[in-house]
Amino acid sequence: MSRLLLRLGAVLTLLSALAVGLAPGASAATPTLQGAANVRDCVALDRTGCGPTAVLPAGTPVTMVCWLDGPWSTGAYATNRYFMVSGGGRTGFVHASWVVDQVVTPACGQDRGVSAVRWAAEQVGETAPATDVAAGLGIDDGRWSGWCAGFTYGAYRYGAGATPRAADNAAPRYRAYRVAGVVVPWTGPADVPVGAMVFWPSVAAPYGHTALYAGNGAYLSTTGFGDPTAPIARVAVGTWGTPAGWVPPGAV
Repeated sequence: MSRLLLRLGAVLTLLSALAVGLAPGASAATPTLQGAANVRDCVALDRTGCGPTAVLPAGTPVTMVCWLDGPWSTGAYATNRYFMVSGGGRTGFVHASWVVDQVVTPACGQDRGVSAVRWAAEQVGETAPATDVAAGLGIDDGRWSGWCAGFTYGAYRYGAGATPRAADNAAPRYRAYRVAGVVVPWTGPADVPVGAMVFWPSVAAPYGHTALYAGNGAYLSTTGFGDPTAPIARVAVGTWGTPAGWVPPGAV
């Protein structure tokens, strides 16, 4: 019995010694890019809106927001996994093979804003919604132009499974969110999360305008009010002047 106790004591002493080198609260190394990586708004690589929006250099430290499986592609190695990351002043999806020191992250489907933007980005370049989408949104002329409220509504309905307020036009939706007390005044894009619904209630009065913030100083939006050939596009911040405010994805 005494020998057994001695052995147990030795094991406990060894474990205690090993633990000395671990500082309280110590964590793994910061996720970092091992190679230059394209940043995208979505991962359906055959879609216009899923093309690269920026390139992050090798060695960039990133925050891993969430993961998503898409088409197989080869970066540092072949995989169908992508991570939404934030780093180097950029936010977007990168091929998982470029991220080293990975940490556990939630699925992107759990993030309303990311899901809404991913759906919206896949519509970039399209002049008309799919027939079932048009029917579901009540778009009776078969085109995206002039239906900014329908487009952002569709991004949350079909992309994130959420139901925005006031489906008809941007101005009444803005007022509905103001009454609910969830509109954040615009102070610039730095603090606006991906997927925020942005409003210009006085643009194209009395209808107003709304778009989704895609990150990296850009919106996803309908364009060319009244022009049936105008497509969904990625539009630079400042195009319609200063917004009145925005609604966080969790409040949509």
